[in-house]
Amino acid sequence: EMFILQWIVFLTMIGVPTPGAIGGAEFSFYLIFESVIPTGAIGLVLGAWRFLSYYCQLAVGALFSYLLRETRPQ
Repeated sequence: EMFILQWIVFLTMIGVPTPGAIGGAEFSFYLIFESVIPTGAIGLVLGAWRFLSYYCQLAVGALFSYLLRETRPQ
């Protein structure tokens, strides 16, 4: 069930025309998971989900890009 709900969130993110689906991703996550996650924890879970599914990967990619820049032959 969680996999299907997550898949639906990512499908709805495709239609959001902002970089990284900012705003739309959080809104669709909230709408889809509000019945599954307790109301008091939805904000924390949403923030952690967004950090792990987007911002953390973006930061790791930037770090690797920086590190590979230093080792690339000129």
